[in-house]
Amino acid sequence: MSSSTTSGQGQGDEAPDLVCVVDCVHGMVDALSCVRWNKHQGAVVELSEHGIVVTVEESGCLQAKVYLKTECRSVGSPDACIHAEIRTRIPDTVAWDYHFEHAGNTPVTFTVKSAILKESIDDLEWPGSSIQIQFHPDPPSVIFKGEGHGDLEIEFSYYANTDLLIAFQCDQELSYRYKYKFLRATTSNVPSSVLKENRGSKVTIGRGGMLKIQHLVSVARLGTQSYHNFAGGAQQPSRIAFIEFFVKPEEDD
Repeated sequence: MSSSTTSGQGQGDEAPDLVCVVDCVHGMVDALSCVRWNKHQGAVVELSEHGIVVTVEESGCLQAKVYLKTECRSVGSPDACIHAEIRTRIPDTVAWDYHFEHAGNTPVTFTVKSAILKESIDDLEWPGSSIQIQFHPDPPSVIFKGEGHGDLEIEFSYYANTDLLIAFQCDQELSYRYKYKFLRATTSNVPSSVLKENRGSKVTIGRGGMLKIQHLVSVARLGTQSYHNFAGGAQQPSRIAFIEFFVKPEEDD
């Protein structure tokens, strides 16, 4: 299935301002759905030699960007991809640097099944509250902790269930808090088709507590067998969209 959008047609021999061709529209719809919060949400579209960038914002606190790279124009290219990312900022403050750096020499990260991550974040809901994320190198584990009228903890133990926690890397104790509404935005609009594929979601904490959550979305033609996940190993050629969410931690009082 192919989709093409042109601008400037029907105006003599004038060249179109824009021509977009995608091999399968479903993957692009999935990527855009991840950053759609309102029914009548506006967006800013930027065109350049690098591709198309769609930017949306929510209440001045939440920003999302979907990158349609120029490789997408080559329908037969195995490198065609869609890159989407979401970032948050605190209202009434100076915009912060989006550059992501690892917290140390060893990346602090883990990979978990996408459906499990979404279910865990949904279970931690406390209106107006914060969620604490703790990394422990020994024993290797990650703890999500919510506080409200009571406490709720969800622990991912690497050695206890490697099918659940697909990969884990950590060489230091880390603990940061994040606004629940921002954390929930990283999974709330991920399409059910992506959760069903369960390719895995990668969670990384960078310098200063910057949280990065990545999902994988297939943009291959329907019926095409492809496989790719964050765990590494053999991979068949495929078209994969990387969706990245960045969340800034709460500052200590």
